[in-house]
Amino acid sequence: MITKKHTKIRTSFTIQKSIWEGFCTLTSRLKMRRDNFLNTTLSNEVNELAQIQPNSLKAEEYLRESLDADSVKVNLLLDKKLLEYINRICAEKRVPRDCFINEYLSYLVEGDGPNGSPLAIAADLIENPRGGYIHIQGESSYKYLAMTDDEVERKREEQKEMINLIEAVARLKGIPFGVAQSSLARYTDKERAQIMDNPKVKKAIENLKQNQDTNKIDLSNFLKP
Repeated sequence: MITKKHTKIRTSFTIQKSIWEGFCTLTSRLKMRRDNFLNTTLSNEVNELAQIQPNSLKAEEYLRESLDADSVKVNLLLDKKLLEYINRICAEKRVPRDCFINEYLSYLVEGDGPNGSPLAIAADLIENPRGGYIHIQGESSYKYLAMTDDEVERKREEQKEMINLIEAVARLKGIPFGVAQSSLARYTDKERAQIMDNPKVKKAIENLKQNQDTNKIDLSNFLKP
């Protein structure tokens, strides 16, 4: 696999016109630079090509003749080492280089059997990340941002209870509030409920509630410039 940065070489390929136009359209939707994308992915494709049986001279000629007449010449800027790798494997397998590129781009644009086009799927996902999300009937993606007054009050009470639990644990353990908060975060909701139900913790929480109004600390010195 080509991983290091190498000198780039501009080289030309003959590519079926409809395939190239589809590739350009999809990479544009994905906001991708075509040459950079191919430099990133082609080495894996050459690895795949290296696994096939070598063609005969007759088969190589047949592949060369099968190239679509309605094709365009395309210049690509590829890493030198990658291009050398493509040329070597194509020569070893007697696969015309243009046939290899066409086959790969065809897969990207049209897909392979029932799987669909990888680039089209990626473009749809990027343009509409929720496109494949199936809503339960009547459900909204932002349902948690819609709250009734009762829900607001309930959440505020839950927050107060959590603060009291953290403070109670901090006092009982003799640890800072932040340490108690981090420690409780490692437990599940069910486990935190059990901790809150512990007699010592319950008593500490009750004491906190009784002293909340009378145990205020003066912070006025922080108001001074």
